[in-house]
Formats: sequence, C-alpha cells, structure tokens
Amino acid sequence: MWIIRTAVVLCVLLAGSGCAHARGGEAARVLTTASASGPCTWQRESGNPNARYLGTPPPTGGDHLGVHTMTITTNLGAITVRLDPADAPCTVASFAYLAGRKFFDGTRCHRLVTSGIYVLQCGDPSGTGAGGPGYTYPDENLSGTLGTYPAGTVAMANAGPNTNGSQFFIVYQDSPLPPRYTPFGNVTVGLDLVRTVAGGGTDNGSDGHPKVPVAVQSMTIS
Repeated sequence: MWIIRTAVVLCVLLAGSGCAHARGGEAARVLTTASASGPCTWQRESGNPNARYLGTPPPTGGDHLGVHTMTITTNLGAITVRLDPADAPCTVASFAYLAGRKFFDGTRCHRLVTSGIYVLQCGDPSGTGAGGPGYTYPDENLSGTLGTYPAGTVAMANAGPNTNGSQFFIVYQDSPLPPRYTPFGNVTVGLDLVRTVAGGGTDNGSDGHPKVPVAVQSMTIS
C-alpha cells in the first residue's frame, strides 16, 4: 500500500516518456483506507489542493450486471462509451458515482499525445494534470499479455500501481502500452471526434494541451 507519495501528477506513465505536464512542484499526499467492508476499497487522499472531493462511492460498488453506456457530452459533440461492470466493477462504480454528482461537468481534456502513444486524457477537475476526486482505488482488468491498447479503448491514467482516481484516457490509435492502466470501456460513437482533435495537434510538440479545446459539458451513465 502506498501511504505517502510525492508525485502529484496523474498521468499515463510510459517508460522513456515522462510526464509533460507536471506542475506546481511536489507535495506529499497521505492515503488512508476507508473504514468499510465490500468488494471496492476507496482510499481517502488528503493534501492535494487540486482534488475535488465529493465523498466516496459505497464499498459495495454498484450495479455489476449488464452493460452500461457512458455518454460524454463535449463542446464538439458526444462520445459514447460501452462499459461492462463485470470487467472493472469498481472503476465503473466510481465513474457512476462521480458522474451522478456532476464531478466531470465543466472539466477539460488537458492532455493530448500524438507520437509513440495516441491518447486524449481527461477527467482532471483542476486541468493541471494533478487533480482527482480525493480518493484512489486499486487497478482492475489487467492482463499480463496485454501489450497494445487498441483504438477506442478507454482506460485509467494513474501515478503508479493502484492509484486510480478520475483521470482517464481515450486511445484514438492502437498504442503500445504495458498492462498498467485499467481498461474499463470502449468508444462506440465519437472516436472520429477525438481523431479530429488529435489532427489539430498540441501546444507542446507531441505531448501537450490539445490546440482544439475539448470541454466536458456533462457525463451520464445509463
């Protein structure tokens, strides 16, 4: 268990790549395990000024039956994602909890990578790359044989093992990544929108803010 860590950036960690948007220096963050029993463990995170804490989901997670649809409505159009709680029950439960409390509304997709890996990263309430929901939870749905995240995959960004929060990335082109990032959905509608954003490039070479702004107006899960 990670009790104290100094890295405040929640990002896709890729060997040899580094994190392009580490900002605001470093600050210690203390994680304490929620005192509840159930299949999902939420660890309260304190000391992060970029977090937006709205409580934690119930330890029982959520509805583990059937496929769900996540709709991300942006200023450019809607992105629809197929979620299967059987694959990543706690991740889906966390997103349902946060979306139901409008956590993602008004946030921006703050990071675009256009070389080596091909992802649009979203879900940070601060837009700095260091924000989250004020809690973390363990990795799910990882396979030791997974070496490529196919186009359309939606997966969790993290700052190391079992540090999932609210930041996620959408893969718009097959990307070689180690199996360290919880995949929890697949885009069914709107991947063309993400590719259009990627075509506009970034403000910092191949890894920066997208030049075409992407604002999340709302997120719903049904």
